[in-house]
Order: sequence, then C-alpha cells, then structure tokens
Amino acid sequence: MTEYKPTYTIKVHHALSDFIENEVIPKSEIDSDRFWAGLSSLIETHTKHIVRCLDTRKRHEISMRDLFRQRPLPTPQAQLDYFSRSGFYESEVDDFSITPQHVDPEFTIPAPQLVVPLINARFALNAANGRWQSLKNILANSDIINNPSTNGSPETTNEKIYSFITTHLDKIAPLKGFKSHRDVKEYQIIDQQLIAVDKSGERTKLCEHTLFTGFDGSPGSPSKIVLEKNKLKLIIELQESSEMLINDVLVESATTVIMDCEDSVAAVDSEDKVKIYRNWLGLMNGTLQETVKRNGSEHTRKLVPDISIKDPSNLPITLKARSLMLLRTTGLHMTSPAILNSKGQEVCELLIDAYIATCISRTNETTITTFKNSENCATYLVCPKLHGSIEAQICNDIYTDIERYLGLPHLSIKVGMMDEEKRTSLNLKNCIYSFKDRIVFINTGFLDRTGDEIHTTSHAGPVVLKSQMKSSTWLKTYEERNVHTALRCGFLGTAQIGKGMWAQPDALRSLWEEKWEQIESGASTAWVPSPKAAAIHALHYHLYDAIEHQIAHLKRSPSSAQNLCHLPLANPDTLTKDEINFELRNNLQGILGYVVRWVHHGLGCSKVPDLMGIELMEDKATLRISCQHIANWSLHKVISEAQILEEFDHMAKLVDEQNQHTPGYIPLTSDGKASLAYKAAWALIKEASTTTNGYTEEVLHKFRKRAKSQD
Repeated sequence: MTEYKPTYTIKVHHALSDFIENEVIPKSEIDSDRFWAGLSSLIETHTKHIVRCLDTRKRHEISMRDLFRQRPLPTPQAQLDYFSRSGFYESEVDDFSITPQHVDPEFTIPAPQLVVPLINARFALNAANGRWQSLKNILANSDIINNPSTNGSPETTNEKIYSFITTHLDKIAPLKGFKSHRDVKEYQIIDQQLIAVDKSGERTKLCEHTLFTGFDGSPGSPSKIVLEKNKLKLIIELQESSEMLINDVLVESATTVIMDCEDSVAAVDSEDKVKIYRNWLGLMNGTLQETVKRNGSEHTRKLVPDISIKDPSNLPITLKARSLMLLRTTGLHMTSPAILNSKGQEVCELLIDAYIATCISRTNETTITTFKNSENCATYLVCPKLHGSIEAQICNDIYTDIERYLGLPHLSIKVGMMDEEKRTSLNLKNCIYSFKDRIVFINTGFLDRTGDEIHTTSHAGPVVLKSQMKSSTWLKTYEERNVHTALRCGFLGTAQIGKGMWAQPDALRSLWEEKWEQIESGASTAWVPSPKAAAIHALHYHLYDAIEHQIAHLKRSPSSAQNLCHLPLANPDTLTKDEINFELRNNLQGILGYVVRWVHHGLGCSKVPDLMGIELMEDKATLRISCQHIANWSLHKVISEAQILEEFDHMAKLVDEQNQHTPGYIPLTSDGKASLAYKAAWALIKEASTTTNGYTEEVLHKFRKRAKSQD
C-alpha cells in the first residue's frame, strides 16, 4: 500500500483516507466525491492566504525587534504610533452588535467550561458527561471540608457535608420566614409550588428569586427536586426516614466543554489525527466507549442519557445530561503530514481540522441517535492563535467555504475566539467584527498571551518575575479590555465571555475560595481542569450573578490601549540571587517535566509536579512562557548559559526522581546519556528567541516523531 492516495489536487495519507471513506462518509449525507472535491478546493483556495498571513507575522516580529532595541525605550503612545504605521494596530471599526442566530441556550447560561484533550477518549467522555456532578461525592473526596492530612470519622464527614449543602441552599434558595433547609422534614408540591414543611408542621415557600422547575416521584412525597438559580439548575435528592432529609445535590456544572485538538494534544502524524477525529465521531454519534480498569475491576464509560423528570404541573420533561461540545482546532501556523497539497507540501492543519470536524459533527444530525450535541444543528469551532482581524476574516471565509462545500446552511458553523496574541488584543473589536455573525464565545488565554508578550517585547529589557506578571499593567488591562470590548459588541446575555484555567486540579478548597473573582471581573464562563472543579466553580455562579457584574462593567470607562503597551520590565539590580536562581530552576523544571511526557509518552496535557511537588496542569501555553522567560533573561545577561546548563542538569535529575514510579517512564538522563526529551527541552531553550512568535510546536513535533519511530 502506498503511503498517500492521490485525491483531486491533494494527496491524503492512507490512514486518514481509510477513516473518512469507511467511517465518516457512511454516516454522513455527503458522498465521497463531494467530500474530497470540497477539501481539495478549500486547501487550494486558502493556502496562499494563510502563507501571506504567516509572512506578515514574521515581518511584524522583525519590526518589533527594531522598535524595542531603541534607547530610550519608546513610550506607550510612541509604540501605538509605530504599530499604526506598520499595520500592527488597526483603525477601529464603528460600533456594532454581534448577530449569531440559532445558537444553543448553553451560551447564555453563566457556568464553568471544561477543556480536555480530544485524543484521550476517557477524558473526553468524562468531560462530555460532566454536566451533572454529585456534590456529596466531591465534598467527601476533596480538601474542601476536611484537611487531607487527617481522616475524620464518617459521622463527622457526613455532618460537614450536610452542613455545607444546607448552608449553600439557604444562601441561594432561602425559604420565607428565615427557615433553614436543615429544619425541613419534608417537601411537597402543591399548586405547582414547592412547599417546605418543618418538624412542627409549619409550611413555607421558596423566596421568589429562586425558581422551582421540576421534581421526580409523587407531588406529595417527591424523591427529587429541581431548582434553578441564575439559569443553572441543581437536583436535590431526598431520602426517607433520616435526620438528614437531603441525601445529595447534583450540581449542573460545565454546560459547555471544549474538546481540544491544540495546546493540550500531542498529535504529530496521520495516525494521531485519525485517533482525534475518531473520538470526535464517537462523541457526535454516541458510540464512543472506553473501558477503564480500577482496583481489579473493569468499567465501560460511555455517554450518559438525558434525565427524565416532571415539570411543576406534573408533566414529563427532559434535562440535557451532557455538556455542549465545542472543538478547538489548531492554529494557522500548524501543518499536518496527513495531507499534502498540489506542491507536495504539508497542509495547514486548521483547514483539515475545521473541514473534517464539521463534516463529522453533521453525523450527529443524520444518524439516529439520542445523543444530540446541538439542538440547532450547529457546529461549534474554537479558533486559537489569531493575529489581528485580517486573520480572523480569513478564518471566517474558510468557514463559509466549508459550509458551501459540505452543503450546509450558511452560518451554521459558530465560532469561539481566543484572545491570546498581542496583535489580537490591540485589535479585538475588529477581530470580533470579522466573526460578528458567528461568534458565540471569547476567551482570554492569559498564558499564551504572556508568552507572546515576553517574546514580542523581549529586546526591550529583562521581564519581571512570573509571579509578578499578573499584577502588571498590561495584563490587567488585557483582561479588562477583553470583557469590556466584548460587552460593547453585544455579548451580554448572548455569548460567553471566558477567563482562564485553574491550574491546580486537586486544590479545590483554594478554587472555592478564589475563583469566584473571575465572575466579579466580568466572566460568564471560566476554564476548569476537571468535572469536580467544574461543580465547585458552578456554586460560585449560584452566589454571584454574572450578568449583573457584566452590566456593571459595561458602565465603566474602558482601559486605554496605551496601557496594553506598558512593558513588564524588571530592574535587574533589584533582583536577588535567590530570586534569580529560583526563577531559573522553576522554569527549567517546568519545561523538563512537561517535555519528557510530551516526547516520550505523547501527553500534551498532564499534571506535572512543580519544584515543591505540587501537581499543576501544564500544556504548551505554560511551556511557551517558561521558554520565553529563560530566553529573555539570557538575552539581557540576567543569567548565563553556564548557569542554565548547570541548573538544567540538576532539574533533569529532579524530574527523573519525581517520575521514577511512573509506569513506562524513560529518564531524561541514564548512564550519562541524554534522552530525546532532554535534547528537545534544550533545543526549546536554545531556539526560543529565534522561533517565530515563540511557538514550541516545531521542536516538540520533531522530537516526538523521532521517539515514535523508535517505539
């Protein structure tokens, strides 16, 4: 069998061709000829536009180096003037409001959002099923109510759980007359209203700002009660003959989930891409399953069915049990060997991802299945790593052509946009305008945005410690302008405005104590690393009205674009030796800990222990920051190459120690020999200052391919 199959003007790797012909086409309404003709035309039409975009990125990067080599450094206004002359900063379009049509209601519900690597079927299924979570189980198995270093008695734990649940219900669903849910003996449904009866027989109702939306069982003795607060539902499970009437609360948590093909995924060849697409196909038609072995037993995970209950008038209704799924494609700068164009060159991966993912998502509408993703027959794609509105418009044109080639209604592809590059942040309103009829979601990718900021302005001087970056003027301005610009463009109550990831998946107590601040800052959604974390963050959306906070933000004056140009520079004379050494070690340990899993195990996202052994969720965005930070400090002589090499070897030994009990782990160094991961990490650091936009994929892919060839 030849490796590639000639198809119209392109050549398709046999693994991808076989998958499309044997698994996708039979489940779709499109025939083989139309599919391949459309993909070929898409590639031939848009490749030249994408190449011009990438050339423009390089031109701007050179221009930036010239600007920030000037002394004295240009003022923020002088930077903006320079950016305007170079085309980096655009004239702002007139005011407008976004107009997406036939959008699923999940985008109007303030709630957490999961992001998971689509290449991992178990993670994808857990996320898709992550809409409803047991609060009781989460509280019993986390650090929220108990100190993890001590084991409380079951009785004590149960009392703490019951206290936490009833206290939360008293805050979000108070009973008239200042009664507590803890004092309720029974609940009843009378005249379509929820009635609570205390031990003395006195009856009371819910306060008006919480909705009673359904129940299960009989009206006189329901087994479940469904409440709604700020558009999020929760199911109260009741039990008989117990001092604790409430057995559990199922929290509606992540109403949307991003199935990721980008930063959290290590996909370097056709086989990897097919694995991703096959998982997406299984999610769309409801057939994806994964057998998990735990404690000597096997459990098969699959999509859960919807929940049947009754409305207040005792008529049957259904609650959607699964999160609405979006797919994040790769960026314009990535190419894939899965398809070669007419010149024999690898094709832009975004074109392949968007076309195939859209075609697959339509099998959700044409296949007989109870697992509908979009009730409006929409495909939801998230577009990352855009640089300015011209690139946004090109992507919008790509989606229009995909619809035409696949015979889909115009604007049936909806778009989520990542604001994670400087050129997009400065021109955010224009970027949104390019997607105004499609956009349903915008997010601040502050990790990638930080990596871009360091790389873009690197020649200006040494940057501050990473711990100080979040308090810098540019970053606070970036977060504020993202919210305010989206609100000015009509996102209020129409589309999601997102904030970034909680990086410590096991630190749920800290999440409970801190992540509510993202709602206060104007977010209607925020990223969480697990379904458990989503459930705890969902409680914040009960307590804090995201829409009210957004209305308050809309009344404020927007931050100036000049503030985006305040450089996050440190005075190296004020940095202590200990601060410098810790920062270097922290960066190196993070790079090595992530890269060793990427190269040797194909893990694009995993919990990586930091210097103190705390497991942090790492992906390519955090890698980009660490590489750029070291490159910046090396450029400005804050650290020397000898220091880097010495600490590099120390951190390699530490990472090997931290992973010594990991099954199948390949050490970074063994018998004095450096592994592929060791060499990859060193190459990332050495090439960080010269690689375009500071992206890490070129090095990672090269070494991962070598590792796979040796397997």
